[in-house]
Amino acid sequence: NSARILEEQLSQFALVIDNSLTKAPSFSFDEINQFKTYIGDMANQSAISINRLSDSNKFSTPGLIETTLNMELEATYIQAGQFISALESMDHLVKIHALDIAPAQILNKKDTTVASGPNRYKVTIEMSIFKVKKEV
Repeated sequence: NSARILEEQLSQFALVIDNSLTKAPSFSFDEINQFKTYIGDMANQSAISINRLSDSNKFSTPGLIETTLNMELEATYIQAGQFISALESMDHLVKIHALDIAPAQILNKKDTTVASGPNRYKVTIEMSIFKVKKEV
């Protein structure tokens, strides 16, 4: 039983390693679109609205390739936390550089009505996805 549990845990780690090795000099358009689609699906499942999602290549250290995704979401605090956890559990090397959470709507002093339901927040995330270049 212990060997089976250990094998299950290591197979997930092996998947991350396999997804993080490449011979290509940069991410392909298909890979970037696949990341964006995956993020869109995660947001859709959690009822999170994506206001902005953009990507850019970054200069990274030798031996690595990196693409950066910038996104602006609108979600409840709990949804935002679950979304960030899902990002971190992707089968790729992921690093979140910046995370900013602010109220989505600021009420004026004259406005005394309180919206029913949970508070919504504007969540801004800058994250990178990395791959390690295989030596030829």
